[in-house]
Amino acid sequence: AQATSRLKHGKPLSQLAWDIFTQMSTWTMKPNEQKMRVVVVRYFLDKPSTSLKTGTCIFWKNAPASCDAKTLDTFLKDVGITTDAYLCQVYMERFQAYMSLQAIGELGHFDFSKASGTSPMQLDIRITDLHDDNHHAKEDTPQGPAAPLHCNMGPAGMAGFAMLILFETAHRVSKLAGDWIEPEFDDLWACYAFFGGFLELSVAMWEITRNNIYGATFFSVIGGLEMARGLTAILQRTGNMAIVETPVGDAVTNIFYLFFTLVMWNLNRRMNKLSMGIIGFLCIYFLLGALDGASDVLEWIHVVVGVILFFLAFYGFMAQITNEVYQRVIFPTFPIRKDQASLGVNDAAGLGMQLRPNVARLRTIGSFDSKNGGYESDSSSSSESSYAASPKQTISFRENRDVKSM
Repeated sequence: AQATSRLKHGKPLSQLAWDIFTQMSTWTMKPNEQKMRVVVVRYFLDKPSTSLKTGTCIFWKNAPASCDAKTLDTFLKDVGITTDAYLCQVYMERFQAYMSLQAIGELGHFDFSKASGTSPMQLDIRITDLHDDNHHAKEDTPQGPAAPLHCNMGPAGMAGFAMLILFETAHRVSKLAGDWIEPEFDDLWACYAFFGGFLELSVAMWEITRNNIYGATFFSVIGGLEMARGLTAILQRTGNMAIVETPVGDAVTNIFYLFFTLVMWNLNRRMNKLSMGIIGFLCIYFLLGALDGASDVLEWIHVVVGVILFFLAFYGFMAQITNEVYQRVIFPTFPIRKDQASLGVNDAAGLGMQLRPNVARLRTIGSFDSKNGGYESDSSSSSESSYAASPKQTISFRENRDVKSM
């Protein structure tokens, strides 16, 4: 309305723009908010050509006079600035560098006691995507062909595994109660077993490109077993292999896979409870497989365990693909360690590389303890550190800046 009115009175457009800019630049907080404890939180997403100058800021009204790192992290998540998928770092004026909130931990607190509505304090934050390492290449460096982005094929592997367990359980039911399931299903089961094993083996090869040693090992070994079972059943039903009963050989095979799954279950203690449940029931499944033919009761228990294992595996498939698509936790996998919260059901990196990008890895190193001789990651809760500071030392930030002019 002011612009229309001034243009009608013949004021030049350049003068009009200057007047509007002057009005905006002299904007001040409302009188009733000037006595509040206000902190200006400036933040930006860590990408090429981005900095605080291209970032965004919000007012933190009625901020606490003394704030620890955990409280600040909760505030940033509550207002939607960060999530578990991002690394949050605060600019330390004293050290002229950024430090993550987890690394700060109990070493100090943020002193906002001098902040007010007329003289807010300033907090500068850098946000890094923990799952994106492609934004950190040097812009001025000639780049070759873009490296392919490898998606997580774990959901496909879990879907194939769930399918195999379901069909194998149905095959066992058809032997125990033939009138429940058509006899022709045995021929279909052989094809499904071979296809499911091939799918899992393919997923294992894909997981190698992600350095997912756990997923690659699990899916390749289990996939190879199911391919062998399916191929044997196909050859027997086509008359190319004699149908013979080998109870001792089947028991030895199941015992080997029982030992294999016990090792994988032990590794799950560092991952998530969902995977522990899946592998735990798979151990029972192979143990009962070694006892096949001992009694009908054990056979039916085997069926029940197979049904439970199917539902757990299918939930793992559903949780992993849903969380990946929505990029947040919709169906929990109940991680045991904090740093594994964003990983898949069957994800664990091998030596030399990590599933998380290098930038995130370098920025999540909290400190180096010269006494104990090792790095402390952000998830470390150790109260000792090589940083010589009292547990409640005030962390100094930039001096109060007058941000009345904006």
